[in-house]
Amino acid sequence: MLVYSTEYFYNIGNTFDVNGNPCVNAAGAPQICQNELIAGANWWTKLVAYEELGPSRNVIVGLRIDNFLDNNNDVAPCLSDGTGCFPFNGPQSGVISQPNTYIFQNYSQGPRTFFFFAGVKI
Repeated sequence: MLVYSTEYFYNIGNTFDVNGNPCVNAAGAPQICQNELIAGANWWTKLVAYEELGPSRNVIVGLRIDNFLDNNNDVAPCLSDGTGCFPFNGPQSGVISQPNTYIFQNYSQGPRTFFFFAGVKI
């Protein structure tokens, strides 16, 4: 199975300009003062393989692999503190960037996972 999500528009809802001043509309109400951004596409894979064994083919042995191709890219950028984005930031994150910049931090909330299974059909 392959799941693919194409690029999409998003906005992080920033209601302050680059100088830290609040953005308001003509009526004085807060408004988003940032252009829409485009997130990158994302894909995810799953592989299931099994074999039916025995004279009556009633014993099943198989393997399922989630995130088969190990996609670990973030879909939308996050605000980096210079060592990555919370909660995956810090000196062990392996990320070095300018503080307060948006980055596509590579991490995986669904790492490649192997499941082995066996069963009997009744």
